[in-house]
Parts: sequence; structure tokens; C-alpha cells
Amino acid sequence: MTAFGRRVAELSQKLSRDTHESAFGARSTRNLLESLTNGRCRFSVSREPEFQSFSYSNLRFGGVSLRHFQWQCNTACETVTHRLGSHVAVFLPLSGEFHAVQGRCAAIARPGHALIANSSEVLRRTWRGHCDLLYLMFSREQLACLLSRNAMQEHRLLVGGDLDVVDFGQLQAFLQLLEILIDDPAIVTRSPYHPDAAESATSLLSLLLAQAIDRNVGTANNGAITPSFVRKMEAYVRRNLANPISADDLAAVAGVSVRSVYSGFQKYRSTTPNAFVRNERLKEAGRLLRAPGGQSKGNITSVASRVGYTTLSQFSRDFRARYGASPRRFSTSGK
Repeated sequence: MTAFGRRVAELSQKLSRDTHESAFGARSTRNLLESLTNGRCRFSVSREPEFQSFSYSNLRFGGVSLRHFQWQCNTACETVTHRLGSHVAVFLPLSGEFHAVQGRCAAIARPGHALIANSSEVLRRTWRGHCDLLYLMFSREQLACLLSRNAMQEHRLLVGGDLDVVDFGQLQAFLQLLEILIDDPAIVTRSPYHPDAAESATSLLSLLLAQAIDRNVGTANNGAITPSFVRKMEAYVRRNLANPISADDLAAVAGVSVRSVYSGFQKYRSTTPNAFVRNERLKEAGRLLRAPGGQSKGNITSVASRVGYTTLSQFSRDFRARYGASPRRFSTSGK
């Protein structure tokens, strides 16, 4: 466990005792996690007799929810979570490590690193043995407002599809502020002198996190550093989902040959340019369909157009292949 991990483990006892809960045994843990996530998280273990307990405590301030999870077990565990597109998640392992898979991205999160997930795709986490984890959720809406005010409206926190792994060395200011907030939550939750302290703390944490990602040169996919030309192509795709996108377009944007476009996506994203574009269109479509009003037929047609589909039938086929449900059924299943 890192020094930060030991300190947070000590300070976690100061998190709101009213929200501290424990479960003993795999079945009770499964029920508690389903209750905490409104049924969005499915928990399983390989050998239930070897699973001892799960506990968590919670703190909220501004647009941030902070939870401390502790798993006591001697077996392999897995959570499968249907993530909310309305939030960006940050995982800080304090002890133990876990493997994470989301879409085509995979990562290993260990103490001393932060894992950042900003996609609404299903996130699968697996680990073995004891695991101590700090978990933060940032409101995507508040992040968008804050980052746009700082000319960062296209930051990876908002438009990225990868699992970002950031070394603690890039997060020193972020971690120091987080430690202060955990040590004395009343600074922001019940400050008589600064009624906007919670929002200020949220803003500062968000900016520090964004800056850490900017300094972090690598992403998690395939464990390789992603070159800038691949990131340029990805950003272009996400900005132009409503328009036709060809390999020639991507080559022009990135300043590379068409051959490099194909090899770049294959090497660093294990996919083709066309598959990546389709995946991004469908991710955005899923987010839009879960928004208020997304279930109406007229809006489904509008969503298909907004993400670059010219025929509703093709959109429906691709959407069903991706999500296992029709656009209408998907839009109402999350309500």
C-alpha cells in the first residue's frame, strides 16, 4: 500500500458514519451493491465460502461523490457495472489490484495509479483477494461547464473513450487536496464562512484531474503509449459524428498516410477505422437515447441522423448488434 493509501485508509474512518455499511458473505454483498447502484452493478465470486466481507463509506460535496470500498476475501471477484453516462469515474486502488475492461479497452489498476473511466459502456472489474479502493464520481454536466470555461471543452475527460491510467506522480496536487477533504469534510460540507466551498473544491479537483491527464502520455489500451496522430483521429471522429468520415479524412487530419491510419488503429486500438467510427456513433447514440425524451420514435430518428446514419434500418441493425436491444427498448430500459 502506498503512503497515500495508508493515510486514506486511516482517514476513511472520518467519512460520514451515517453512510457506512457492511455486508458479510457474498450474497449479502451482492444485495448491498445492487441496492447502492439501483441494480446497475452485478457482483460475483468464484468461491463463495472464501469471501468474507464488504464495507463502504461515502462522502458527497459539490458535484463529487467519494466512496471508500473494502473487500475482504481469498477468492476471485468480479463486478459488471452499467455505468452512468452522466458521470466520470475515478478509481484509486489503495491495496490490491484489479483488471478493468470497457468496450475494446483494457487496463490493470494498481496502488500508485488512478484509473479513469468516462464512457457509458459496461465496465467489468476483476480481482483476487483483499482490495481497498477509493472511488470518485464527477458530474459530467458540471465537468463540461467547468472545462468549457477553461477552453477545455474537448478534453479527454468528456470526449475520450479510453480507460486512462494516471501515475500518482502526475496527481500530487489532486491527492493532497483529496486528503484534506477526507481529513476534514466539514471544510466543504458545513463551512459557515464559505457557502460555495463545496463547488470550489469540486472545480479545483476537476481541473487538477484534467491537468494530470494532459501530462500523462499513455493510455491503458494494450498497455501501449498512444501516439498523438491516433488521438488526433479519435478527437476528429468524436467532433464529426454527424458527418461522413473516411480514412482519407483521418489521414488528412492526422498528417499521415492512409496506410498509417489503418495500422495505427490496429496497433493501438485493436480495431479498424470503420469499426472505430461505428463504435463511436453508437456510443453517442446510446447516450442520447437515455437522455430525457430519447424514447420517442421521432427522437430515435433524430438521434440516428445526429450520429451520422442516413437510414433508420441500418442504424437499428447496428444498434441491436452493439447493445442487444432495439433503440426504443434500450432508451426505456434505463428509465
